[in-house]
Amino acid sequence: MKKEIMEIKRIREEKYLTLADEQREALRQTMFDKDLETYNRPTDNVHQAMLEITLARKREIAKKYGWPCDF
Repeated sequence: MKKEIMEIKRIREEKYLTLADEQREALRQTMFDKDLETYNRPTDNVHQAMLEITLARKREIAKKYGWPCDF
């Protein structure tokens, strides 16, 4: 009986860790998609006062992923 309880606990812990890994990966993918969208958004219509902030954010994203950045 004790072995069965230990096995159930082990299986539950494995499932919990797998779920946590899947959630972490989903969050990472969501952040990547959001960063990619921000990085690829054109700056033609950005107000001059906000342009430097927008470009700084794009530079941060480029540095984070090792993407080329010439602005």
